[in-house]
Amino acid sequence: MGIPKIINKVMEFFSKKTDMNILHLFSYLISKLYSKKVDDRLLIFGSTNGKSFAGNSKELFLFLSKNSNYHCVWITSSEEIFKELKSKNYNVVLSKKLFITIKILKAANNIFITNGFGDILMIDFSPDTKLIHLEHGTKLKKEGYDLEKIPLNIFQKLFLKNSERALVI
Repeated sequence: MGIPKIINKVMEFFSKKTDMNILHLFSYLISKLYSKKVDDRLLIFGSTNGKSFAGNSKELFLFLSKNSNYHCVWITSSEEIFKELKSKNYNVVLSKKLFITIKILKAANNIFITNGFGDILMIDFSPDTKLIHLEHGTKLKKEGYDLEKIPLNIFQKLFLKNSERALVI
């Protein structure tokens, strides 16, 4: 078993036993090792913490997959959704395949999310990647994070950094 498979198994174990924040933090740290150039045609989509194929991201994914020349990829944590989309010949990545997911996220030109960064995977996104939040015009909030008396952990700081970059439509 190679190093990536071992790391995937360890992260899968921790994600089941602990808060998903550990997976996001680990993914963020690994993504620092990748310096992939952004592909102008690559669009990434995700929704509901990767657990369903739903929401505004789903509709945009389906439309652009059928009506554009963009390379559209859905990221999911659900093996059922993965199999369903694969059977319909859509591009889909299973997020527990950590290294593949990080590699594709690093190369994304645009990333569309419906609920938050749990829809895909928190990484050190390329500065050229545009993050687009499609959730009915509600902004990713700093609520509770801007209180000076409450120290932020590293994951909260990373989330805040990326949420401030997100375009809300």
